[in-house]
Amino acid sequence: MECTPFPTSEQVAGGHGPGVQGAEHPGGGNGAGPRAWFAGLLLAGVSVIVGCRLADTDGITPVPQLLAFLPWLLAPTALALLLGLASRWWTGVVWSVAVLGLLAWFIEPYGKTGEPGGPALASFTVLTSNVEFGHATDALVATVRREKPDLVFVEECEYTCDATLKETLASDYRS
Repeated sequence: MECTPFPTSEQVAGGHGPGVQGAEHPGGGNGAGPRAWFAGLLLAGVSVIVGCRLADTDGITPVPQLLAFLPWLLAPTALALLLGLASRWWTGVVWSVAVLGLLAWFIEPYGKTGEPGGPALASFTVLTSNVEFGHATDALVATVRREKPDLVFVEECEYTCDATLKETLASDYRS
């Protein structure tokens, strides 16, 4: 009986070749094949993103952008779990369950609804505006006068916009 270090086509298809029944392969399962490799690739990608979330860092691009899709990472992780089970890659199954648990931990706040408990300690209104490099300054002044917010934040306000806001709203707001 001869045992080869690489899975045969019969082993990849789910069977066991002669002499390797029950033999443990480096992939962690009996004859881990393409399904286990694909599951491993899925888990590696998701693990990088979850690892950055766990380390409380944004990492490098595209990780910060992918962190916005954290709940959607359940799908590839669940697929990796199913592929790990189908290929009997037990290391991948444990890895998938661990990643699923971390994802559930981090996305749990997104599912909470309702108001916070306790009495309100303060109440104020905030107005924020992007005035497109000062092009919408007049509309902003009219809106501030009409709405009378407690705080006003303005983005893309160049020097003429800044001067106009200081001149027209200086009596009600300070910069």
